[in-house]
Amino acid sequence: MKKTLFASALLVSLMGLTSVASAATVGNLNWDGSSDFITTTGSSTTYVQLGKYAALTYQETKTQLGTSSTLAGYRIATQTDAYTFFNNLNLVNTLNDTGAEDKHTPTLDAAFVDGSLGSNSNSGLDGAFFLSDTMGYAGLVRMSGTGGFLQDNWLSIPLTDRNYSVQFGGVDDNSIPWLLVKDGPVVRDGPAIPGVPIPAAAFMFAPALLGFAAFRRKAKNSVA
Repeated sequence: MKKTLFASALLVSLMGLTSVASAATVGNLNWDGSSDFITTTGSSTTYVQLGKYAALTYQETKTQLGTSSTLAGYRIATQTDAYTFFNNLNLVNTLNDTGAEDKHTPTLDAAFVDGSLGSNSNSGLDGAFFLSDTMGYAGLVRMSGTGGFLQDNWLSIPLTDRNYSVQFGGVDDNSIPWLLVKDGPVVRDGPAIPGVPIPAAAFMFAPALLGFAAFRRKAKNSVA
């Protein structure tokens, strides 16, 4: 009996030690540690958390976008989207897309905690691919510690499907996902234009107009 109770207590203790992702805010990006999506403070733009589809290839990701109801409205991030995402990490200096093939290694305002936006790659960093402005190529964003990395033109899209340990110096045994983004509803500048109300007096003229029309018709019939 005592052995059974001890085994049960040990099992409960081990279950309690199971690690789970905790809610985190990185700059303007927020992830609650369990949902599929990252929200943006001050914006309705959302991203899929970086561990959700990390194992999918480019084509598998496209298939998922076309078939999953969970991903309705989402798309693979463009180069412009990637800059927006990266700048929302609250960098010391804002990144600008110059139109050339840029490679940025900015400093983050605060240390990036691995897995805080969904875990992929290895235990020291997280990243995501995006569609480069260069046709057929992928760019890469990567976060680690107090440093970041964004390169517009990292490698050709087919090569994103191979073993990523080659890309990260032999320390990475897992896949990097494609950054998936969903734009929020368009908010027009300025207040909404209200409908023009019909003056109450207009309804008072209606009976008079009808009476005038009837009078003219009666007068016309009398002349005839």
